[in-house]
Amino acid sequence: MKHQDLVVGVACGLVVGVVAGAVAALLLAPASGIETRRKLRYKRDHTVETARSKTRRAMARLHRARSEEEDEEEEGAFSGA
Repeated sequence: MKHQDLVVGVACGLVVGVVAGAVAALLLAPASGIETRRKLRYKRDHTVETARSKTRRAMARLHRARSEEEDEEEEGAFSGA
C-alpha cells in the first residue's frame, strides 16, 4: 500500500507542478492577453483536431481488424474447422 501512496503523491505533485508552471508562463509571457488567448485557442483547436483524427484512424483500424476476424471465423465455420 505504501508504494501506491507514493505513486499517487508523485502524480499529484506532478499535476500541481504543471498547473503552477502553466500559470506562471501565462503571467510572465511577453505577449498581450489577446495574443495569448489567440494562441491558446489555436493550440486547443489543433489538439482537438489531432485527437479526433487519431481517433478516427484508430476506429478504422479496429473496424478492419474486427472485419478480418469475423471473416476468418466464417471461413473456419465453412471449412469445418
